Amino acid sequence: MTTVQAFANSKSSHLVTEAEQHSLPKSIFLHLAPGVIMTLVYILLTPPLLKLGLPNLLTLNLAAILVLVPLELWILFAEGKKKNGRLSLEGVVLNRERIPVWQLLGLACGLLVWMGVCLSVLSPRIDPLLQRALFGWVPAWFPLMATFTGYPKSTAVLTLAASLVCTSWIAPCVEEYYFRGYLLPRLSRFGNLAPVINVVLFSLYHLFTPWQAVTRILAVTPMAWVVMRKRNLYIGIAAHLVLNTISLLPALLRIMGK
Repeated sequence: MTTVQAFANSKSSHLVTEAEQHSLPKSIFLHLAPGVIMTLVYILLTPPLLKLGLPNLLTLNLAAILVLVPLELWILFAEGKKKNGRLSLEGVVLNRERIPVWQLLGLACGLLVWMGVCLSVLSPRIDPLLQRALFGWVPAWFPLMATFTGYPKSTAVLTLAASLVCTSWIAPCVEEYYFRGYLLPRLSRFGNLAPVINVVLFSLYHLFTPWQAVTRILAVTPMAWVVMRKRNLYIGIAAHLVLNTISLLPALLRIMGK
């Protein structure tokens, strides 16, 4: 084997390596812990920041970029340091096999349509029912605002800009590396149930919008299944990133209309 071949094999080894399996308690903990910590930070910061005139959506973005993203990256790189002796994601983040670009984009677009239908058709019907039936006890300041009524335009623009960067671009990429690249392969012993377990826990991890769990499970499970079958998390990254970006359009159009 030539030096070039050896290097190529070492570079691609993470693509085909079967992941060691996490115990179910460990997997549940690793799925939920970042969401629990982020939600606690959101709960602590939102009331005082609301008094300062900052909407809770901006607080959520601050919690995501200052707490959630660093925490999930720390877990990934700590595992890489333990496994490789250096800061590396080699053998940690899997599901990175190459597929043709046309296939990646086609699958991502199909999944995006499915998720868009779920969120636009099912979410308005299911989420409010669950919110009233199971979560009517949450404080009025807790649910994320849908409009910026009463806030200056500059605050609304700042919040949307933060949402675009933090929770539409950065957080989805890190989440897909963490959930579909790291945690999903460590559930592979469950076969076709692995994506279901992964997405149910991923949905519960969103403790700041628990009433969206059912819709999120229906929307995201096909994406996790495709990622597992194709061993390519970039399909999920593309669909997740575009979906979160598009979800900001209604608020952006309202602000521009003003």
